[in-house]
Amino acid sequence: MLQKTVCALTLVTACTLHPAGAQSDSTSIPSDTPPEETPTTDNSIHWKVDKLRAVIEDQEAEQGAYGEVMAESLLGLGRALQQAGKHEEAVGTLNHSMHVSRVNHGIYSIQQEPALRALINSYEAQQDPVSISRAYTRLTRLYSSHYGRSAPELLPLLEEMAEWHRQTYIDNRKRDAIGYLTLSISISNTALAIAEQDPMKFANNMVSLLRGSAQSSWHVNQHLHTYKNFDPSEVTTFNADQEVRQLNKATKPAKAGKYVNQERILFNSYVIGRDAYQRIIDILHDSEAAPRDKAEVMVELGNWFNIYNRPSSARDSYQKAWHLLNDNGDQEGIEKLLGKPDSLPNFVTGHRNSGTLVEATMTIDKGGRARRVKVVRTFPENDRRAEQNAIRSIKKTRFRPRYENGQPVAYSDFTYLLRLSKKSSGKTQ
Repeated sequence: MLQKTVCALTLVTACTLHPAGAQSDSTSIPSDTPPEETPTTDNSIHWKVDKLRAVIEDQEAEQGAYGEVMAESLLGLGRALQQAGKHEEAVGTLNHSMHVSRVNHGIYSIQQEPALRALINSYEAQQDPVSISRAYTRLTRLYSSHYGRSAPELLPLLEEMAEWHRQTYIDNRKRDAIGYLTLSISISNTALAIAEQDPMKFANNMVSLLRGSAQSSWHVNQHLHTYKNFDPSEVTTFNADQEVRQLNKATKPAKAGKYVNQERILFNSYVIGRDAYQRIIDILHDSEAAPRDKAEVMVELGNWFNIYNRPSSARDSYQKAWHLLNDNGDQEGIEKLLGKPDSLPNFVTGHRNSGTLVEATMTIDKGGRARRVKVVRTFPENDRRAEQNAIRSIKKTRFRPRYENGQPVAYSDFTYLLRLSKKSSGKTQ
């Protein structure tokens, strides 16, 4: 009877889809579930759900509630429920799968990862970022227990977490969402402490983490400007400080620095970003990176100075980049990095699929300011309010100027595309 049950389960799970966005990497314990296939009809999905429930009932009768095969069966049922759009039920089933795994393999067993990843997908479908954040923290505990609290295998997961928390804030931007940014920076700091155990091997990871921290710190600064009366003691969407402490319990790198709380991050955005870019320059120097890679970060540091209204420091950094490229005969690099103006910050995406798209031409003077701004067209067309708002926005924007012979120069007929938010547009879509 058991053999028939397992065969039936194999037949059903062979038709069960992996959830959208599920991830696997070299650090994960491989799952026996099949690769993603083309979705089937609703009737077929419901048939799979019913069949899996029957299989699980048979297994429980034969092996008991905690039979080892039950965890995989429940995982298959959870994924089938996700495919059927029944995410609330899927959450309960996936938690049940993890409970069975804990009974059989231990409280922090890595065998729980596939179900925890699937849980994250259901929380995403339910638009529940707080639960996603906590699920990521639980996943960190599994990794640290399996690989070690300062093991390099934690790096891909921590990078993923830092990026997810930053992007969650960007997609939200509400007053109480700033905790996602501060947590993103704290996660990056934890990952950096691990990477520092072998900085040559993990140089690329460190560069990515530092860039992310700088971007998060800029968003923190913008948040404080948007909500001018923001008080760090306000209740956030979730307690970011508490989440960081839970993270620190899971990871204890040999070179971990001091615990940095939210308030320290909130009011030091300029310093965090400046130090991050300077540290990247040091890393690239030590790793003997290509001159163009070093020059690119010098330009990024110059951009950072420019954003925070330090024109003299910005000019010095741009000139260092220009001379480094020129000394190495890289005229193509000069043209790519400093040949045309660029709006700052250049890592910020616009309002996705909303508002009016405006195309304008202008002159960018050597100080990085827009002059003689002219709107060429708007999409949708003839949005007069959007034209006026776009001109005002462009005149407030800082640009990195073009550099010739190591000096900033004006650049005429510069074309610029700007996506306005819906509230800045005269028409709704």
